[in-house]
Amino acid sequence: MSSTMISTPTSSMTVSNSESDRNPSKWWARLKSLAAPAKSPAGNTKLTGGHLIAAVIALNFVNGVAFVDILGIGVIQSAISDRYKGKDAVDWNTTSALIGATVGQCVLGYLSDVFTRRKMLLSALTLLFFGALGCAGSSWVEYPEMLVIFRAICGMATGSISNLVNISQNDFCTQEQRLNLQGVQGTSVALGSIIGSLAGALLPHWRYLYFMECGLSTLGLVATYKFVPPNRSMPSEFEIRKEVRRIDYLGIFTGVGWLVPGLLLLSKWRKFSTGVLVALSITAASMKVLFFLLGLRKESPDSALAPRSRLRRPYYRRSRPIAPFRLFKNRTVAAIYFQNILFGAAYYSFIYFAPVLAQVVRQESALDGVKCLVPYFVTHAVWSTASARVIKYRQERKKKSYSIVMGFGFACWTIAMALLGWDCADKSSKHFYIFAVLVGLGTGSVFQNSVLAITKQVAKDDGAVALGTRNVLRFLGGAIGTAMSSMIMRTVMQQHLPADLDWVANSAVADHSFYKRLTEAEEVLVRAANARGIMMVWYTFTGVLAGCLLLCMLIKDEGEKKVEDAEKQTPSVDVVTPVSSYASRDASSNALVETAESSGQLPSKTARAFLKIGF
Repeated sequence: MSSTMISTPTSSMTVSNSESDRNPSKWWARLKSLAAPAKSPAGNTKLTGGHLIAAVIALNFVNGVAFVDILGIGVIQSAISDRYKGKDAVDWNTTSALIGATVGQCVLGYLSDVFTRRKMLLSALTLLFFGALGCAGSSWVEYPEMLVIFRAICGMATGSISNLVNISQNDFCTQEQRLNLQGVQGTSVALGSIIGSLAGALLPHWRYLYFMECGLSTLGLVATYKFVPPNRSMPSEFEIRKEVRRIDYLGIFTGVGWLVPGLLLLSKWRKFSTGVLVALSITAASMKVLFFLLGLRKESPDSALAPRSRLRRPYYRRSRPIAPFRLFKNRTVAAIYFQNILFGAAYYSFIYFAPVLAQVVRQESALDGVKCLVPYFVTHAVWSTASARVIKYRQERKKKSYSIVMGFGFACWTIAMALLGWDCADKSSKHFYIFAVLVGLGTGSVFQNSVLAITKQVAKDDGAVALGTRNVLRFLGGAIGTAMSSMIMRTVMQQHLPADLDWVANSAVADHSFYKRLTEAEEVLVRAANARGIMMVWYTFTGVLAGCLLLCMLIKDEGEKKVEDAEKQTPSVDVVTPVSSYASRDASSNALVETAESSGQLPSKTARAFLKIGF
């Protein structure tokens, strides 16, 4: 009897549990938990353990996707040229993508201070998805204008992704973690570059590369949403309105207004009529003057701080500058910024013209051209990790770190570019592999280490905008470098080709389909002229990189101890950062003054006087 009484409730409990397992609401709750986005850790502390690893992997996966797009175009440029019958499609693709990258970093990176890094990173990945989809769809269109437009959209996305990944890792990693995890970012760059190059060489049609990018960007959206926490809580409606008023609209407008016409002039001046050239020149010059005049104004975080005098008021700004000119007062930061312009020009010229050397001059297949670059990508990934260890080792022993490692990198890179110029006349690629390793030692020493060197020199509140400015300047240098390289190649080819082949020089960079229309003797002359043109490009950037090496003498590590001590004394709250460095100061100042005024202890005129001196 008793056993029956005991077994009955047990069986009923088993039935109830099985029913609850089949309860749809319970399964829905599990799905919701799986689909929930990543959240910032409790207490606004740094990420640790599995959360840190997942966020770093997700960010660097996204970074790799961006480099699939950046490196893929260099391999498929000949196929695109054949598709559009040499209508300058490839040349415009490169230019539009770099201009888009420069503009995208200016806008999305800047807005991430207000709307969080994660939201802007998701926006950039969405742009990449639709841009890649449009590039793939343009393969069925007879004219290249559609491809050029969507390449610009892809450029905006990839430039913003590269920028936001650097800034996001800086938000939730300590300085020591950044040194330890630097190799992950170098590896993501190498893997993305290899995958993009191999896909462009092996896929049966170039449109499939962009279909692949659509799939990868979708995976990146999911990974970012799930594993990358926001760097700060979403501001309230009042805070958003306040910060929207503080956006540097004039800075964005004038900055884009001189960058775009200026880059078009550098890269496409041969294609425009005299009237268009004059219009672009006037626009670029006037906007550049306005941009610098606006940037030189003193920063005024609140209207109460602005002077009453109408004559002095134009010298003050109430917006957050898109590129704070005060950063250039630091000698080390200014030197690294200038280096980024120079080595950005050298890097993108190397990436875009190495496949031209392999496929056009040495008559190798696209796949063989990619194989030549694999040693570079591998060396870059390995040495990015090792150079961070070297810097950490030297810092622990109170020795110079960044200037030594970056100087070593620029020395290797300078020697490599000189040797590449000497090797252009050789019809085989046996030496190219060794020289590519030297280039990898150079970029592995410089790319991420320049990011860390900047973060060691600036205040925490300026970290994001300082890195954003660095990334913009690197892409700006890339746009200038590819334009210079194209101009050098055309000039050299015109000098070494007979008059009846002068038309070849005007389209040699963008169009390789004309080789089918040349005789055997003419083809030999054109390939030799191409080799001389690329040789002069390499020699030109040998001098540019030598200038970067000399600038390493201006890089100092003395400011490190001060910044490190400040980090140790300040709690780790980088995951949730203020919208503006002025917000907390202004709020506390206004609150104290209002309290004093309401109690009758402080007249309003005195309150304004305190505010004017920065109370």
